[in-house]
Amino acid sequence: MHFLPNILLLLWLLATLLQMGLWVWFGRAFRRILPPEHAAESNSGVSVIICARNAAADLQENLPFVLEQQPPNPWELLLVDDASTDETPQVLQGFQEKYPHLRVIRITEKTQVGKKHALSTGIRAARYPLLLLTDADCKPASRNWLQGMVAPLQSDAQTEIVAGYAPFYPAPGLLGLWSRFEVAWTALLYTAFWGGRRPYMAVGRNMALRKTLFERSGGFSAHAHLPSGDDDLLVNATATTSNMQLAIAPESFVFSVSKSSWGDWFRQKTRHLGASGAYKFSDRILLTAVGMSHCVHYGLIPITLALGAPWAYLLAGYLLRWVFVWPGYRRYFTTFREGYLLPFLPLLDGLLALYYGAFVPIVLLLPGKKQW
Repeated sequence: MHFLPNILLLLWLLATLLQMGLWVWFGRAFRRILPPEHAAESNSGVSVIICARNAAADLQENLPFVLEQQPPNPWELLLVDDASTDETPQVLQGFQEKYPHLRVIRITEKTQVGKKHALSTGIRAARYPLLLLTDADCKPASRNWLQGMVAPLQSDAQTEIVAGYAPFYPAPGLLGLWSRFEVAWTALLYTAFWGGRRPYMAVGRNMALRKTLFERSGGFSAHAHLPSGDDDLLVNATATTSNMQLAIAPESFVFSVSKSSWGDWFRQKTRHLGASGAYKFSDRILLTAVGMSHCVHYGLIPITLALGAPWAYLLAGYLLRWVFVWPGYRRYFTTFREGYLLPFLPLLDGLLALYYGAFVPIVLLLPGKKQW
């Protein structure tokens, strides 16, 4: 009669212990995520690449902040207009008249889902060996963004990928709070995995790389059939412990506006998660361990309580996990300048279990392609 509650209680205990072990690993990895200051040692030029589709308003708002960066070397801003049908061409023409280092490539017909074709077109056309990628809806935090992102490439010949941070602006309501947390949580994972010598992704809204890496790896050819993954799958296939660095100084951030409705957020996350099945098997195992242990830790508390498990044991395990979790969240989120989220962590950390336990499985089972 007590067999099932005991089994579930044991499963909950194992998941909780795994969570504690993972956060110990995250804590040790944190010691590596603050690299030394980089001083440029080369004069390699930089091509900043933005792909835009029907983004006239975003470009009008954000493009000046990219075009007026402090130039460390010869550089250009290469804007790929991916068959826009709005006022994007006219907006870009106006900027070209003022900024001679802006080049525009226009794709006249949209033939492929996603932006891999547009991004490949831009990379092939780039004049310079160092590439810095961002999006039309992103605004650099400072005029030193360009310098901060490419400095690791210029100072170390072995570095081929630089991962930056791309937070959202503060927004009201639960969706605004959750969106900021989810972006910070994703950054926590890829920075902690990098610090733990398991680099697996970067975010294309703020990422630098060498053009030779893209060419040598075959670009997006291995996953051209997937509409998403132009950033994380490229990094997942090519990043190593020696060729990837982080740029997490606040002046190297880029900000964007989060989605204003849960429906828009759902569609965005559905598109992003569509590439996760193509990660390396070992990375999928580790990420599954993170997500499932988190989900089981929270999910089995009410179930085991309903089956008569001692509430004192569950409360003690819940609180003990926070002894391990809180310092890690504080270190990483403070580094990302997301300290505003810390008072809400009990709520957000609990919602993360719902995200892993319900949303992610539903998305991964949904058929169909995700559009850009």
